[in-house]
Amino acid sequence: MGGSEEDAEADGPPAGDQAPAPPAGEHVGVTAPVSDEQVKAWLAAGIEERTPAMGNWRYVVGTFQVKIPVSRGDMLLRDEENTLAIMKWRLDQMASTNRWHPVLERYVGYLSARVDGLGGDSTSIEPSPDGVLARDGEGREHRFTGRVYEVVFDCFGDFEGFVLRDCRERRAFRSCEPAIRDLVLQACRQRLKLAVYVEEGADPEIRRIVVTCC
Repeated sequence: MGGSEEDAEADGPPAGDQAPAPPAGEHVGVTAPVSDEQVKAWLAAGIEERTPAMGNWRYVVGTFQVKIPVSRGDMLLRDEENTLAIMKWRLDQMASTNRWHPVLERYVGYLSARVDGLGGDSTSIEPSPDGVLARDGEGREHRFTGRVYEVVFDCFGDFEGFVLRDCRERRAFRSCEPAIRDLVLQACRQRLKLAVYVEEGADPEIRRIVVTCC
């Protein structure tokens, strides 16, 4: 008797408590009834279903792209100074209890280091929502606001610039930057207003573009 009981325990639960098999010829989409007693018997026998551990837990949740501008320091400096002035202003407007305050504070530190590394003086940049003010001897910025009236391409299909139109006049701007091309085309399709800031001069250069969504 002892030997037969030990053999029965080694072989698992009694035949009446075995997992129900699907009907012959049916293996997909079969629903088989399972009683509470059968589940207890399987657990007691240690034959519960086990999920295999994941061998590799790393998986892709998203992507990002890093753009590194390559140019001379004096050409990059003005844009970095503008960004620093605006971010300093945003930091001043944010409550110190805001959870994003230390993040923005660290970003301002990074911008300050870039300005200093390009030969500027980050401590002289005052907070301003409009960027840095024009220094003596530098051209002042002018703003033109309107909707995109024309997008200009040359005979090879390369982007050359665009024309902005308001209620009184039209203004042409030259550019070959792919990012500006994409922005202008999107603004044209969605009839968004653009504010284009250019530096005063014979051949005005686009300093920045602001999109008005409504």
